[in-house]
Amino acid sequence: MPTEMPTFLNHLLHGLTHSGAETRPNHDDPELRTRTYERSPRQMFAIAIEAVDRLHRWKTVERLPDVGVIRCEARAPLSPFIDDVTITIGSGDSSGSTVDVASKARLGKGDLGVNRQHVLAYIASLDKGVLNTTYAERGGTFERPKKG
Repeated sequence: MPTEMPTFLNHLLHGLTHSGAETRPNHDDPELRTRTYERSPRQMFAIAIEAVDRLHRWKTVERLPDVGVIRCEARAPLSPFIDDVTITIGSGDSSGSTVDVASKARLGKGDLGVNRQHVLAYIASLDKGVLNTTYAERGGTFERPKKG
């Protein structure tokens, strides 16, 4: 008999007992690990702001570029509740950056996984922004691997 619960049950149990989610370097959940990018913190800050702007029902409430912090409010669909999201951009190895995201419900002890979804939606939007920026920098073309 397996000793581990299936992933979806872990997420459900967490959503019933916790009211927040965050990325961190060694998170047990690979989807919630700190992201690293080959961009300077300054470049990532601009891309990070654009990523927030692409998300429906999100609003930037504070931008602190000197310390690499963006504070936002996010709402889930069909929900009157506001969750607080903090995005932190730091220096990574050499010229790269790290990005961490934390989302916390203002009310209640369980969020039914909404804050985890906020974090994952933001990461998807951020990845899209990095990809779009890379595409534009290459003149609208992606390099194809050379056969050989």
